[in-house]
Amino acid sequence: MKKSSLEAIHLRRSFRKGVQSIPVLQDINLRVEPGEVVVIRGKSGAGKSVLLWILSGLDNPDSGKVLFDGRELNTLGNSQRSELRRSRLGIIFQNFNLIGSWNTYENVAIVLRNSALSPLEKSERIHRILADLGLSDRLQNLPAELSIGQQQRVAIARTLAAKPEIILADEPTGDVDPETGAEIIEMLLSPVKAGKAGLVVATHGNFPLAVATRVYTLSDGVLIPFEPSTASAAQS
Repeated sequence: MKKSSLEAIHLRRSFRKGVQSIPVLQDINLRVEPGEVVVIRGKSGAGKSVLLWILSGLDNPDSGKVLFDGRELNTLGNSQRSELRRSRLGIIFQNFNLIGSWNTYENVAIVLRNSALSPLEKSERIHRILADLGLSDRLQNLPAELSIGQQQRVAIARTLAAKPEIILADEPTGDVDPETGAEIIEMLLSPVKAGKAGLVVATHGNFPLAVATRVYTLSDGVLIPFEPSTASAAQS
């Protein structure tokens, strides 16, 4: 089976504040394939979320391009990008992005709407993932009836249910206790270890660097790579 890669080439992105143009990303180059874990660290406001939005096709760069499986995201229509995010390119949002009028089960099931799986297979997959994340007793709850940590786990379950080839995770362990965080990390790493998915994690410091293939710091719009020894020292 051919491995799909996600590649950013010379990305630049700025935002306007009044008459000023404020650069957020400057000449970003990045590549990730199934079997790899790329961790991007940086302070709040450094542009980590902006980078993930661009990598997922939710935002466009001012210049440069993003390739997924050799196809440039900028050339795809909105419906094609949406389908890509539902099936092959998963994103876990920092603000969860759950639909408030849908219960837990429905928020996860949406990514399998166009799947070739049978209804029974879809149900079994959703129930299994939610059970693994400790949400079996919350299937009928709306997001407002869940804790922040539970909402975060629903968002993660929604992404994992589609079995994407590349997972983009924005602070996936940011609002959960250490034990739940460890469980989430293990679930995110499971398809990576099997060579079925690549993982890009944006974090301000609470994701274990020891599991990373590569570690970068996003500072002043630039990705600064860490050597493995540096990353290990930072983790300790």
